[in-house]
Amino acid sequence: MIDPESLTVTLLLGLATARITALIVLDDLLEPLRHRLFTWSPPPDRDGEYPYLTPERPRPRFAGRLLSCYHCIGVWVAAIIAISYMMIPGVTIGLAFVAAIAQISDLTLRWSR
Repeated sequence: MIDPESLTVTLLLGLATARITALIVLDDLLEPLRHRLFTWSPPPDRDGEYPYLTPERPRPRFAGRLLSCYHCIGVWVAAIIAISYMMIPGVTIGLAFVAAIAQISDLTLRWSR
């Protein structure tokens, strides 16, 4: 049988992971930082190609590719949240609670449109 408390914590941390991942990869708030990183390390285009490669920049860099992939960033965010929860559960739950509420709000606004 699944413990309801651990299921609640898992759901809370999962929603927080989704919100933080979206903040890093998609939200306008961090666009200036992404833009700076992408100038140094550009991500691939939608087809996975690198049409902008030049002789001065012969191969893509890892950081741009990683930061443009929400699946990739999501795994790292989940790992950081899980480790934080194991080390400092009180603080992690508090911050995750805020992020989870923001994610629920975002989902509700998207569904209502």
